[in-house]
Amino acid sequence: YYDCRGTRLPDVDEWCAGVNLSAHPHFCQEVFMVFVIYAIVVLLLTLFALWGYVNVRARRLDQQVGAFRAWARLDSHSGWMSGIGQYQGDRLCWYRLIALSMKPHVVLPRHGFEVSLPLQRSTDGSMVEVRLTSGDVFLDIAVEPLTYNGLVSWCESEPPAIQS
Repeated sequence: YYDCRGTRLPDVDEWCAGVNLSAHPHFCQEVFMVFVIYAIVVLLLTLFALWGYVNVRARRLDQQVGAFRAWARLDSHSGWMSGIGQYQGDRLCWYRLIALSMKPHVVLPRHGFEVSLPLQRSTDGSMVEVRLTSGDVFLDIAVEPLTYNGLVSWCESEPPAIQS
């Protein structure tokens, strides 16, 4: 093994060669096992903290006013990603469900916002696919039919532009 400067690091046996093992013949193996156990504990604690953060973030986003569940894809060739859409004043934001950032993944301004006709993709009618467009930004989402009705209402209820 080598460090970042290219200096060769000693392995466990080389490191243990300088230790007086007459009093404790398995000292090096025990030290190494303790190190491995601590590393595993730190890794598990880090993963648990990360899992907790992602869950708290998702619940916080889902409980905000104007939030709805939506699966999205950024282009017609990519797969669907689960997420949360949210009406925020003059924009519609979509957040990935599994992410570290609190920033939205896609933001669609309300001005020029268009909603396509729904495409029925599920056999039981529980989901519709819709393309949302605002200028050059677009997003394909799959939502429940009632959420689609809310998108159309939000789009149509935009106040008229103030003319100067």
